[in-house]
Amino acid sequence: MVQFDCRFFGWRAGVSLGKSNNNTWGYHHINISEQEKIDSSTVVSEGKLELKQTTNGHYFSAGAINDAAVMFMIDTGATFVAISAEMATRAGIQKCTPHFVITANDKVQGCAATAAEITFGPFKLTNVTVSILPGMPGDALLGMNVLRNFHIEQVDN
Repeated sequence: MVQFDCRFFGWRAGVSLGKSNNNTWGYHHINISEQEKIDSSTVVSEGKLELKQTTNGHYFSAGAINDAAVMFMIDTGATFVAISAEMATRAGIQKCTPHFVITANDKVQGCAATAAEITFGPFKLTNVTVSILPGMPGDALLGMNVLRNFHIEQVDN
């Protein structure tokens, strides 16, 4: 279980996102149901979100980028929030600046943009930098530019 509130406390988890040798993107660990992702987060009190570890060891939270619904995977190894090109389109993000992103597996061409609003659980942040990664499967990774604003604690059950 992971709980969020308004202070920062370090916590690390491994996530493998990147291009494989055949030049395709891959989450080498995502093979769980959408229902398990949805059921893995609960608002337990005002300002507190509890995330339950899924069967493959990861944490997810439903949220939105510019009012477009998204399922975030929590990624303490990501410097910034990372979103797919499809998610950027749904969120109405049109302007971005080309840049390279170093993933766990490779250096990837992407672009940086600003999301007017990102929400997850009971939390809302404005003017958040996002990396748009064309070809990225899934919707979004919630990176450290957001997570560093919260107290995060991992509790073994």
